[in-house]
Amino acid sequence: MNDNLAIFLVLTISIVSAVVLVIALASIRAKAKLRGIAAAGGALVQPEVERLGIENGQLRAELGALHQRIAVLETIATDPAARTALEIEQLR
Repeated sequence: MNDNLAIFLVLTISIVSAVVLVIALASIRAKAKLRGIAAAGGALVQPEVERLGIENGQLRAELGALHQRIAVLETIATDPAARTALEIEQLR
């Protein structure tokens, strides 16, 4: 395997893993916060529910964008170099 390709794949996998970890931690924090609110008051406060709904939508949109970026990176990593170079030149 080409050394540059190996480095690229390692970096790509690292970045994707970090993003997934950040999203997972945000989800865990949100769930813990919901449990804390429910335990403290027995019912969720409506503004907090709305805020968390908006945050959830934003995180889902970000995750969708990251999936698209990962697909592009996978294409770049797996396509032949000549084809990828041609497509990059066509974008310029």
